[in-house]
Amino acid sequence: MGFITGNLESPITEHADITLLSVAHETRAESIASRIAQITIVDSLYVILSLQDAEKAIRNERRIWDTILPKTI
Repeated sequence: MGFITGNLESPITEHADITLLSVAHETRAESIASRIAQITIVDSLYVILSLQDAEKAIRNERRIWDTILPKTI
C-alpha cells in the first residue's frame, strides 16, 4: 500500500510499502500548492498505468464518459 504525504515523518508512513513525498512551500493558509503537487502525483500514476494497457484505458474512459454524459437520441 502506498501513501502520498507532505510529511515524511508522518506516523502513517510506517504502514506504507511505498511513500510518495510531495513538498510544496505554502505562503498562505489557503494556498493550493500542496494539493496541486499531490494531484500531479496521482495524475502521473494514472498516465503510467494507462500506458501499460492503452486499449483497456481507452475502453474504460469511454465507459466513464458514456455513463456521465446525457444520452442523445
